[in-house]
Amino acid sequence: MNNVKQRKEPIMANKYTDIMNKDFTVDELTKLTPDEYVVACWHEAGLAIVNLITEKYSNNTFMEFDDFLNHCVACGGNWGGMLLSGIKELFPDVWELIPDDMGMFAFSVICDTLRLLNIYSTKD
Repeated sequence: MNNVKQRKEPIMANKYTDIMNKDFTVDELTKLTPDEYVVACWHEAGLAIVNLITEKYSNNTFMEFDDFLNHCVACGGNWGGMLLSGIKELFPDVWELIPDDMGMFAFSVICDTLRLLNIYSTKD
């Protein structure tokens, strides 16, 4: 049994209700914060991911993107798959919540998930 407390209602459902129920234009999506973007693209799964990261990983220390890449497996040019392999190794509970159908903005949502986990590149 996992140690994550089960909730009947998501912590931040009210903040994201409008986001989950709206069809965004591409221009509108570019103006969202990383957490809003994850919820807008992955709806309930995105909300669960944001809630988990907020509860469990919000105090994560910064990780350099190159260090994160050391935990990734090359996937024949599939950058999304490679980044997912790193998430699976370091944050398996987050990886389990990622939907099978990630949609047309999958790569950018994966990148925003990394931002929420405090993984950034400091290189120019």
